[in-house]
Amino acid sequence: MKVIKKVILVAVMSSLTLATLISLPSFTNNIVAATVSNNQLKLAHGAYVYNKYGQRLTTYRGSSAKTRLSKGITVSFVGSVEPIERDSKRFFLMDSDNYNQSWLPYKEIKGSCYYNIGAGGYIKAVNVSQIAGKSLYTSEATVKIKYYKDRKPYSIGTGKDKTIIKNNKTFKVDRITAVSDDPEDITSYRISGTTDAFLSVRAVKEKVRQKLKIYTAYTHVKFLQPAKTYNIQGALRTISRDHSTFLKDDIYPVENLIYLWVPSENKAELFYLLKYSWESFDAQSFANYLSPSYGDGLVYVKASDTTYFTGPYLKPRNTPEQAKAMSKTATSIDKQKLQKLIDQEKITNEYANKNPYRLCVYHYKYTLRLAKDTINSAVASSTEINEVSDLLSAAQTAVINSTDETDDRDSMLRRTLPYIHKLPYYIKNRN
Repeated sequence: MKVIKKVILVAVMSSLTLATLISLPSFTNNIVAATVSNNQLKLAHGAYVYNKYGQRLTTYRGSSAKTRLSKGITVSFVGSVEPIERDSKRFFLMDSDNYNQSWLPYKEIKGSCYYNIGAGGYIKAVNVSQIAGKSLYTSEATVKIKYYKDRKPYSIGTGKDKTIIKNNKTFKVDRITAVSDDPEDITSYRISGTTDAFLSVRAVKEKVRQKLKIYTAYTHVKFLQPAKTYNIQGALRTISRDHSTFLKDDIYPVENLIYLWVPSENKAELFYLLKYSWESFDAQSFANYLSPSYGDGLVYVKASDTTYFTGPYLKPRNTPEQAKAMSKTATSIDKQKLQKLIDQEKITNEYANKNPYRLCVYHYKYTLRLAKDTINSAVASSTEINEVSDLLSAAQTAVINSTDETDDRDSMLRRTLPYIHKLPYYIKNRN
């Protein structure tokens, strides 16, 4: 928890410092060139100037010409950027940790949001792309489907999320993602209110002017520096094969955040468990690190080598004190929980054999193999027994509860990636 608190503290302090820097508005001619400073916003689209009632002005700062602002220019704003509760505002800024948020307070008039640019002038937030040098995000935007004469209606999404796409139809979208099926058509918006209705950006008439938060079903971290991998004992793994380490700026999916006791340093450290590290499964990543065809067991990276990037925000599963206490070699009593789960193999297989090619069945088989290897290990720690028990329990539950719909959804969601507009770069530089 110390690491997480430190990250949050730094983010808050950074936001407060920024607020101090930009708190003094400019009341001179505030229309300038396109270099964005700490008290300016940049326009993503041409914009009219309004008064505080949302009415268009006929003159602004003594000139009728200044009531219409051009795309790409910067304008000084009134107010200061402030920290906010996550996802509480329609327009916001992302902090450097990719998690916490801030905002420049705006005025809401008849359903539209306006930023104060001084001298009685306001501009619509929907026409702004940057504030104080940082990209502006929106929680939701409206897009319209392009018209193609010969286009027939088609569907996206599964189950209750199934959505019919037609010419000229409008949709609300709330996230952006990279769906890995088609490199030529990879960037997609997510239809608001759905889990997996992803609409290709190429299908819409005009792209969203602000940024949308990136959606990935799995948590992804970004590496701050070159990094090696560790086992569950917190020991450095000595691997001689190519692509066994991470490079700076690599992005990779992870699944748990846990304190592991590191005997060589006599302390507990935070580690992320690499997604699918015990399976021969493509983790859908363009990082330097590649899993071998047979899997590597439980493989970890130090949280201090990474920063959160996208997906569910993970919190530590244990405390440093628990990590130390559970680092001892597991006893037969400690292994009972895992053994009971392994003993359910026959029952689970009755479900698995009905649909042997479902994604969840694939995961279950590899996790069961990991569990059997772990239970037979003479050096497995109590932590390892607990971790593998939780993984096997989740895998069994997924198989038992699996349906055609959940399998289709899982297959789609595992392909949501954070490589927005950058897939060709990662493919080119992977080797």
